[in-house]
Amino acid sequence: MVDLQKNFISFHDKIKLNYDENSLLRTYRDQVLNGLNGFLNIDQQFKDFVQGSYSVYTGIKSTDANIDFDIDVALVIYTSREEYTNPVLLKKLVRDAMVSTFSEAQVTIKNPCVTVTFTDEDNGENVHVDIAVYANEDGNYFLARGKEFSNSENRCWEEADPIVLKNKINDFSTNTDDRKQFRRCIRYLKRWKDNKFNQENRPTGIGITVLALEKFRPNKTNDYFAGTTTYNDLRALKEFVTNLSNSFTNLTYDEVNQTFYHRIEAPLPVKPRSDTFCKMTANQMTSFKEKLELLREDLEYALQTLDEHEATKKLNKQFGDDFEVIAEEAIVEASSRNAFVSDYPSA
Repeated sequence: MVDLQKNFISFHDKIKLNYDENSLLRTYRDQVLNGLNGFLNIDQQFKDFVQGSYSVYTGIKSTDANIDFDIDVALVIYTSREEYTNPVLLKKLVRDAMVSTFSEAQVTIKNPCVTVTFTDEDNGENVHVDIAVYANEDGNYFLARGKEFSNSENRCWEEADPIVLKNKINDFSTNTDDRKQFRRCIRYLKRWKDNKFNQENRPTGIGITVLALEKFRPNKTNDYFAGTTTYNDLRALKEFVTNLSNSFTNLTYDEVNQTFYHRIEAPLPVKPRSDTFCKMTANQMTSFKEKLELLREDLEYALQTLDEHEATKKLNKQFGDDFEVIAEEAIVEASSRNAFVSDYPSA
């Protein structure tokens, strides 16, 4: 078995993106808030906070050529649903405030959020901000759902619990290093799905994350004599992927193809407890299962082989070019150095 921990850590460092470490994201979040403070035409008080992957430290760099950075912002308005029986009215006010703030931006009212897409003037980077609009009614959160021209049956206030969800994920373990491996493996799998799926309704990042709460287990070796702990991301990821593959147990009938297929569900652990994979079709779910199994096989190969070149070559195909392939020449050179040291007579 080869030791690829350094390779995984190098891969992780290339793909990770933290809100706290990215000044551009913080700048645009502040500009969004300033725009809301200046132009949002409501009487109620409101607050904002970062939600999504950055709030739980599982953000990764985008592989979308049209988006360099994206960020999820929650806008919490202290109002009742009775005051805005049509939730889209509030989203229109948010849209108008963003148009007034970012005159060159594209602002769109989508079903779960208001999306602002613009290009940074200094470096030309494309930034994508999703603003989820919540009503806070006596401490309870309700998400405004509906597009700009949705009819009444496609508009609603959906009960939600974004703070508790964020806390559940961030409190995965009391052990800091276990929690770091948990986040690394989520990032690995999110980059894998970005590399392997092109369709719109691919597995969601939040779905992978909530499944990790239940199905991920840290993998580490404790040396009590030396007082050290060694983490093995390859083995942890392989076990996580195996657990996911084994969870496709819900046999579901596909009316389009008139056949049964296996689904995996990823329900939110908080209100509204909806399945975050619900939009995936039968074909997309079948593809997800098949590609997970291929990933599991390649992770197993990397665990068993002594060939670092072939192991990293397979993982590169799974995760993309940010997972570096160890050249055969480098392995031969390292082996030659080790042989020279081993054969050199001791004093």
